[in-house]
Amino acid sequence: MLHLFNSFLLSTCKLQIFSLLILQGCLSHNNHIILVSPPNTQAEIPFEVVSEVIILKAKVNGVTGRFLFDNGFSQSALDPDFGARAGLKFDGESNLTDFNNIRRSNPFTHVDTSSIGGFQFLNAKFYAVQTNALFPCDTIHGIIGGNIINQINWQIDWKNQIIRISTEPYIHPGIPVKISFNKNYETFTKLSVAKGAPISCKIDFGSNTALKLRYDDVIHDMKGVSVEIRTGIRSISAHGLGPVQTSYQTAEPISIHQDEHQLLSTPATITHELKHSAFLGAPFFKNYLVTINSTLKQYILSPYQNRTPHESRSTYGVALYFHDGKWKIIHKNAVDPYLKEISVWDEVIEIDQVSANQYPDICSWREYLKKKKKSGDPLHLLLAGQSMPHIVPYQPPVLATLP
Repeated sequence: MLHLFNSFLLSTCKLQIFSLLILQGCLSHNNHIILVSPPNTQAEIPFEVVSEVIILKAKVNGVTGRFLFDNGFSQSALDPDFGARAGLKFDGESNLTDFNNIRRSNPFTHVDTSSIGGFQFLNAKFYAVQTNALFPCDTIHGIIGGNIINQINWQIDWKNQIIRISTEPYIHPGIPVKISFNKNYETFTKLSVAKGAPISCKIDFGSNTALKLRYDDVIHDMKGVSVEIRTGIRSISAHGLGPVQTSYQTAEPISIHQDEHQLLSTPATITHELKHSAFLGAPFFKNYLVTINSTLKQYILSPYQNRTPHESRSTYGVALYFHDGKWKIIHKNAVDPYLKEISVWDEVIEIDQVSANQYPDICSWREYLKKKKKSGDPLHLLLAGQSMPHIVPYQPPVLATLP
């Protein structure tokens, strides 16, 4: 089953055809994708970090674009407008199931030549995905998914924001992580959380949450842990907003390990509705030099000496989203007394004594909120049908214990 990558939390809290005869180097065929490597069989390319995930440059039929690096997405994807610039027609049709478990028919095409750092992937399958729904404040042209990532070896250097690509596996000291690929190009491992038994974990570089856990699989070992309880919509995918649900964000990092290997502790989000027992996302890996030896079905995690420390944070505890021409509350801290009279889907008509209409989109709202947080001043939110605004302080999240 195809599975679209985890989407981004919108929170206040946050046909140029190359002849194979003139290409030198390695040529292999795997799962209908033909890989053609440059003569030196390796390359380095820079990447950006946008909303905690990796964005790199790639070419599709010779047209350069910015792409999300996402092995959580089974195939690859292109924004339809970019696909048209590359001379493509999405003339196939099949179903995709996204992160919110919404299954719909999506058009697809096969691309003659997609290229990353001089490596060419011929005949790769790409779906049509409206990327502006996933990156509303940036220009992203598509997704490099598992069908391409699993063809070759990668080394992700987060410190220098460089990805290395090679036909040969990388030899590097570190913690070996046992992985497996399923028939849909998804990557899995088994990890133990806290002192629990090993559970199945999907590795998903398209997720900007470090670790997501399915409640029923971890509650036995984590009951009573201090968490922020959130209710509402916590994700948006290519098919739209996710469902209203309750989630729990751990107040402190939790320990994880594989066999005798202890990995770096990380914050976790626990939810009731997950397709798999656990997901490891891009933020988990940022404290490692990450070696992905796809040809050996092996990950090697090499911890950096200077790691990004876990920091206590402040939040307004509530998130707004522009939906159907109106600003709505889409999720909130469920136990914060300042938010007791605010409900999910309430319409916000004024923000800080000014009409909410001054923010025509989510991007303008994010810019305002970024400046607002620096001052530490409270938010004043006036809801439709009410006469007095709710005063919401900027403070550490109100916590409870995991029920």
